[in-house]
Amino acid sequence: MADPMEQQLIDAVRADPDADGPRLVYADWLEEQGQLDRAQVVRAQLAEAQLPSWDLAGLHHRIDVLRWARDHAAAWRRGLPRLEGVTWGPRVRGFVGHATFDDTTTFAQHVDACRAATLLDDVTLPWPRFGHSLPHAALQGLRSLTLQGELYQPEAVDSLAAAAELATLRTLRLQASGLESSSLSRLVASPHLAGLTRLEVSRSPLGDEAVFDLVESGSMTQLRHLGVTTLGVDQLGSQGRDHDTVSDAGLGVLAAWGAATSLRSLDLSGNELSTSLQTLLSSDTLAGLHTLALRDLGGGRWSAMRLEPFVDAASELQLRSLDLSNNSVDLDGVGALADAHCLAGLVELKVRRLYTGDAESFRRLVAAPWFDELQVLDVGAGDPLLWTELLVERAPKKLHALTLGGRHRSGVLATLARSPLASQLVRLTYHSRSLDPVDVGAMEDRPDAFERLRWLVLPRSRRPQEHETFERFRASVLGQRLDVLSRVGDPPLLP
Repeated sequence: MADPMEQQLIDAVRADPDADGPRLVYADWLEEQGQLDRAQVVRAQLAEAQLPSWDLAGLHHRIDVLRWARDHAAAWRRGLPRLEGVTWGPRVRGFVGHATFDDTTTFAQHVDACRAATLLDDVTLPWPRFGHSLPHAALQGLRSLTLQGELYQPEAVDSLAAAAELATLRTLRLQASGLESSSLSRLVASPHLAGLTRLEVSRSPLGDEAVFDLVESGSMTQLRHLGVTTLGVDQLGSQGRDHDTVSDAGLGVLAAWGAATSLRSLDLSGNELSTSLQTLLSSDTLAGLHTLALRDLGGGRWSAMRLEPFVDAASELQLRSLDLSNNSVDLDGVGALADAHCLAGLVELKVRRLYTGDAESFRRLVAAPWFDELQVLDVGAGDPLLWTELLVERAPKKLHALTLGGRHRSGVLATLARSPLASQLVRLTYHSRSLDPVDVGAMEDRPDAFERLRWLVLPRSRRPQEHETFERFRASVLGQRLDVLSRVGDPPLLP
């Protein structure tokens, strides 16, 4: 049973979940009780939540939390009840507030026990099975709801839309639900969802209809993040696409939507927009965007994405984060990116599996005038050694987080270790099919070259000798100094 004072402080947080003040008061109490690390987690996560994903201070806060979690997570999470069909998520803003439920029956059965144990405000569960329904009372107080899987009962949408308990929701995610347009239109028109600031409709078969339904609903006027995504060409398999995607018509309606002026983040990944970007980028209504994700557009690696509209973007558009991963571009397209005024303030660029066809395209991208401003870079296509050599030569002074990948090449990390760029990095991730002993040896021999590195993710391989190489590095001076060391594919460390 919780200490009466602790319960009083937790109740104060529960009464005002968006405010930092009650959480900071709780952190002070934890410190007074000798639980300094738990107190620091609350403070660090609150500070990180105020910062954009690319911010260096936010990265340090995240690493601090992971370091404390490495040492204490098991003890901290011991108070969470072990319930069949319930999987607890990570700690956010100081409390474990997320849980995934196997089905709606499990949700109804265990939600009270979960709420008694922690500040449950973020739930993931599937749509109801035949003969079952979403328990409205259990939705009370939620800030985020994710519904997964196929929608078997269209009437479940009407039931959800009628739930007044959704009025506290700020985030709604509909994942692979196979919603028909009529169902989505009824849901987004619900007056109880008028407070949403984030809506994500992923793996959607609706295409333009999803955009039309949203705009015509007239209710979601406070959105700051919108995602309408589907599977890209490279993910569909041999049968190809059997549904529409968002097109120029949908983008035209979105660009003319008055409420779109409040959008700051937009994800249209997987939609075939390669010829429709002009409508999106030239819109004055969408000029407030700072984050844009356009992964898997057009024809994947077989058809070059047209990037020339970036040059003619609206004069007020200033992107801070851009994700163009898993697309194919030609030299003209890369040149358009390099010359785009809307990227002058770009600080985060993700171009993993960006197929350019030749080394000259890589060189042209790295030579872009805005490249020096990058703080976070994710590259992973073609020759990673060439990317590394170009980065070392350009040496962007503000880069603190780097992800490298591509086909296996020996010497990638060794090249980085010999350069001044290594001393800037706080986080480094390397995707490859194998862990090269030459690279690991170079890092072991030059630990001071990575003087600021706190988080390192190395390739994973099933070969026994590479496991031995990894364990040897873990025991090295640099390996021991790191706050977080893991391999690609390791389960996340939950604070």
